[in-house]
Parts: sequence; structure tokens; C-alpha cells
Amino acid sequence: MMTIGQNLTQPEGKTLEIEKITGQPGHQPLSLNEQNVLIGDYPKILDFQNLGLTYDDEIYISDSELVECIYLPAFTFIDVVIENLPNLREIHSDEDGPTWLACRNLPKLNTIIVDGSLRWLSVDGAALLQTIDVGKCEHLGYLSVRNAPSLSQVNVEQCRLLPQIDDLSAEHQIQLGVTQQIEAIQSRSKRDSTLYERMTFTDIELVLANISCGEVLLKKQFPQSRGASNSTDESLCDYGYRLLDPGEGVYTGGTGESYCYAFEVTSQGTAQDEDVVSIDYAVGIHEPEDAIGEALSWAASDLALSRDRAPSNDQVLSFINLLLNDPTAAPTCWIRTDDVALRLELAGNPLMPSGALDVLAMDKSSKIRLAVAENPAATVEVRRTLLHELAADVDPEVRLRVAKSAVTAIVDMTALAKDRNVKVLCAVAENPIISSGLRASVLEILSKSDDPSGLLLVAKSPDAPAAVSAFSDLLQCSDQNVIIAIAGNIGMPESERLAALKVLAASEDFNAKWSVASNELTPPPVLDSLAKETNRRLLEAVAKNPATPVLTLQYLAKNNEWSVRCCVAENPSTPPLVLLLLAKDKDDSWGEYIRKSVAGNPAAPVAAFEILVGDNDWQTRASIAGNPAAPKAILELLARDEKYSVRENVAKNPESSIGALEILAKDKNNNLRMYVARHPASSSDILTMLAHDSYDAVRRDVATNKATPDSVLKVLSKEAETQVREAAERSQNRVDS
Repeated sequence: MMTIGQNLTQPEGKTLEIEKITGQPGHQPLSLNEQNVLIGDYPKILDFQNLGLTYDDEIYISDSELVECIYLPAFTFIDVVIENLPNLREIHSDEDGPTWLACRNLPKLNTIIVDGSLRWLSVDGAALLQTIDVGKCEHLGYLSVRNAPSLSQVNVEQCRLLPQIDDLSAEHQIQLGVTQQIEAIQSRSKRDSTLYERMTFTDIELVLANISCGEVLLKKQFPQSRGASNSTDESLCDYGYRLLDPGEGVYTGGTGESYCYAFEVTSQGTAQDEDVVSIDYAVGIHEPEDAIGEALSWAASDLALSRDRAPSNDQVLSFINLLLNDPTAAPTCWIRTDDVALRLELAGNPLMPSGALDVLAMDKSSKIRLAVAENPAATVEVRRTLLHELAADVDPEVRLRVAKSAVTAIVDMTALAKDRNVKVLCAVAENPIISSGLRASVLEILSKSDDPSGLLLVAKSPDAPAAVSAFSDLLQCSDQNVIIAIAGNIGMPESERLAALKVLAASEDFNAKWSVASNELTPPPVLDSLAKETNRRLLEAVAKNPATPVLTLQYLAKNNEWSVRCCVAENPSTPPLVLLLLAKDKDDSWGEYIRKSVAGNPAAPVAAFEILVGDNDWQTRASIAGNPAAPKAILELLARDEKYSVRENVAKNPESSIGALEILAKDKNNNLRMYVARHPASSSDILTMLAHDSYDAVRRDVATNKATPDSVLKVLSKEAETQVREAAERSQNRVDS
């Protein structure tokens, strides 16, 4: 392996030393901003072992003409993005270095050498790249190389999880010896559908395929409907797990399948643009073997495997392999098992035979009988009988379940409407199936209880004022939350709502007053009186409230607290003249926040935009750029702003003019051109121009834009680049259909 910096030119007789920038005049020390972008004066050799930074999980290294070599030592960053470094030649990483590494737009990059823990590597736009050495990265499961025509040497000899190099032709992989290296390590595969340490990609795929096939057979006999007890991710498919292709952009929640990585730089910008770079990726860091464990865990929770509540992975896999040989292996007699949890799962299975459910309907466990009662596969007569019995069950939790059940339409709820348990009564009142008359009688009972939860439900119910005879008595309740609920009840008569608000406004309790100040139903006189309070948070609530009178907002716009003025600036009810005044706020410490709020207010007058468009604070300009109410001429001016985030907001603004989009369509930043390509207002001329863009993703987004002319789609459908061609073909099919 070459040493760091060996390709770099150095004076004769001198050793190449790492440059250190130490606060000399004119130099900015390197640091990470809040978005983990490395900012400051980059040295020629960027060695993170000597920088003394406080490390986080991710870092973005971009936009420097000085850096020629980067060294990433162990235990620094997990996710690393390196892009837009025109003179970078070498990237080196130790064992236990980054997990994900993305390299983009590095025209002079010659060498990438990574040892150890790397799991995901993407290279795009490295015209002079010759060497990629990831031979010691046995965990590497995804490698993509694009736009690297000089690549001549690739080492993947220990990458047991790597099936191929994405975006590199099969012929090129053969020429580089990649195919041979992958075949050599995969030749160690056992191919016997068993589990072992440090499995190869081939064996992992074989075992996962068997699990998938086995569970399909299993579900034909005992389909699972209630969900696995160890469910961790709603995005998992019906079989309880999902196998992703490497690089597929699906968030797994760290449930074990995340050996399949998705890592995409969604925004670009210079190192000075502190708020623009972001990453989407699968967060799990588990091994592919863990994916098997997760899949087996899901499979084990299926009915035919639930007889053993804690089977080992080997036991589950053995059963699945048996099932593949004998699809009838799952016994049907388990309904008489002593395992209560299994009987409960069977009772809730909608595809269980009705005869089996008849047996379970006589189970000694009321919860199992309830599961049968809620099962649509049971006969109506069985369900009606069970619900009638369970409505009088001694267990209040069972009665509560019956009261909440959506199937109670087949049974009389009258008995439950007289239940002594307040939770049961609340559930009856909230059940959408019951009649309005029954609900009214339950609300009447709850209004006379001493239970805070029952009183609160009555206070929140829009139909309660008409249904409850002594509703006004609730105003005497000692529970402040009940009074707050009355004040916010849209069904409340105006007089009683005003009475509740006055009670709260006169309270010494801050939460009570705040609820009034933030309530849009609060009458203007009450809000005006609260504006005379001294508590800052209370004044902020009044200043934010769209119901606050204009004169009150004018009064609060002069408040000494900057945060109060800021809330006035955000309020869409604030009159234009007040917003114009706030647009000139020159508070030394906080004025920029106030001006930013005005800039984002859709009610701001044109004069305010004209003042703020020249503001020194880029966030203020960015707020204008994202405001749909901003004049088109100002948006066109901001389309040329030096700050990326400002231009980005113009590109995303749904009201941006053709003129602004034409300017941004020629922007040097790839992402901005992508946003223009996606914009529904982009003209056919703009889309036609962007259809010839050098950046693949821009052309892809042109192909997906509904405004793209058919003639342009026809050209893009013949592209060599897969993502562009397929997007154009999909759009053509949509038009044809």
C-alpha cells in the first residue's frame, strides 16, 4: 500500500509535512458548523488525526482548491461526503474509519485506499481515478463507480458481501479483475442453507430466499393478521420483513435489514453555505447476518412457528427448510395448545376455519373469547353471543375493549352505557358506532362524575352543551384543564365560552392564561387585556394569535422584547404598515430575526420586500425567496444571490417566475438545476435546455416533469444513462395511457 501523500510533489530533500493552520493572521482555523460542514482554511494534506476537532457522526468536506490528500483515521466519522475538491489526489482511511463514504466531483483524484469498516462507497465524477483499494473491507456491501474512465486497478478481494460494482459495466469489471475476485471469495460459500459466522453474500441470499418461500407456504395455512409481537418498523412488508437491494433508498429504522445501504447527497453547495448539505441514508449498522436473524424472528412469530415461543434461529430455519420439502407440515391442532399467547393469535386470525373459532369461543380466557368476537371469520351469531357476555365481564379491561370495538354494532351497548367504570363510559361515548341518543345519556352521566377524565371528555365534546342539562356547572370545576377545554369547544354557546375565557384570564395560573392568549376563539377585548401583562411568553402568545386585534398588534410591535416583536412579524393578521415598520427593526442583537419573520410573512407589503431584499442577513433574503407572496421581480433578483440557500428557496418557490427559473437553469450548482427541472412552472424552453445538462439527475428530473414536451421525452428515452432513460419511458407511458 502506498504511503499518504506519496504522489504529491514536494521540494527535493524535504519531507512532506502536514500543514497546520493555527490562527495566524488571515487564516481561519478548521471547524465544523452546525450542519457538520468543515469550514475554514483547508491545508494541502488534510489529516483529521491532527486537527483536534470535536467529532460527530458525519462530516462534509467540500469546495477547496488547496486540498490534495485526505487522511481519515479510526474512530472519527461514520458518514463522510467528499466533493468539489478540484485538486484532491488521494483519499486514505484506517481500519475502523468511516462506514459510509461518498466521493463526488473530484476531477484529479487518483487513489482511494480504505481499510476495515467501510460498508458503503460511492464515487462519481473522478476522471483521473486509477486505483480503488477496498480489499480489506469485508463488510463492504455496496460499491458504485460512475464517470471514472481512467480506473485501472480495483482490489475487492476480501469483500465477502459485495455482489458487484454498481454503475460499472460487466465488461469493465471483467477487465479490472473485479468479477474474478468476487467469484473467488463467493466460491467459499457452503450453499447448504445453514447459518455460520462471516457468511458470504451468496449464502445470505440463499437463506433469505428460503425464508421468503417458506413463509409464503406457511401463510397459505395460517396467515398472520395481527402482526408480529416484535414489530419494529411499519414499512416492513406483509411477510414481516423486507429484503432490499443494495442502495435502495428505504429507511429501515435499524431493524436488521440495513446491510442494504441507501446513501444520497440531496443538496450541494460550497463550504461557506452552512445550511445546504444534507444526507438521507439507512441508519442501521447491522451485519447481513443480523438481517437473517431479523427475518427469522419475524418468521418465528407466525402461527405455525409460535408453538415454541423462543426458538433459536437454527430451529426456525430448520422448520422452514422442512416446510419447503413438505408444504403440509404445519399442524392444525394447535388451537388446543396450552400456550395462551398462541391461542390468542389463532383466535384473531381472520382466515381461521369457523369450526376452530367455535372451539376458541368457549375458551376460559375472556381475552381469547374477545379476539374471536372481533374476528370477522367467526359467525355473526357467535360474535353477538360473545359480545353480549363480555359486556358484563368482571374484568374492566375486557369491558373497555368491547366498548372500544368497532364491531359493537351487532350488539346492544345499553348495558355498557350504564357501566360504573369511567374509562368504559368514556370509550362508549367515543365509539363512533353508537347512536346520538345513547352518547347523550353517557355524557350526562359523565358530567355528574367526580372523575377528571370523564369531565374533560364532556368539556371537549362539541355536542355536549346541547346534550348535558347542567353543562354550565362545569365552569365551577376545580380542574383547570376542564375550563380550558370548555374555552376551546367550538360547540359552546358564545356566552359560556366567553365566561370560561374570563375565568381563565383572571386566573393566577400561567397555563390558564396562556391557553386564553393562544386560543383563536378568544374575543378581542380579552386578548387586548392580556397584551398588558408583563410575562414575555404570554405576550408572545397574544402576538402570534391571528384573532388579536390590529390595534393590539400595533401596540405589541413596539414592545421592548424582541421575541414579542418577532411574533407580531410572523402573524398573518398584522397590518402591512406595522410589518413595514418591523422590516426596519435595527435591534443590534435580534433585529435580523424580526426582519426574517417579516420576510416570510405572506401579508408583507411590497415595500417591505423592497427594503429586505438588500438585507445583509442571508436568512432574511432566503425567507423572501421562499415566500409565495414575494414579487416576481424580487425573486428574479434573488435568483442571482451569492448565497446558495437563497437561490435554493427561489428554485423551490411555487410562485417563481419564468425569468427566475431561466436564471437558475444556468446556475453552476447541480442541485439548483435539478430543482428547476422539477419545477411545474418551468417552460418548455427551459426543460429543452436542461435535457442536455451534463448532470444525469437533472436530465432525469426533466424526464419526470409533466410539462416536458413529447419531443424531449423521445430523445431522453434513448439515453444510455439508465435512470434517465427509464424515467423518460415511464413519462411516455403515462402520456400514452
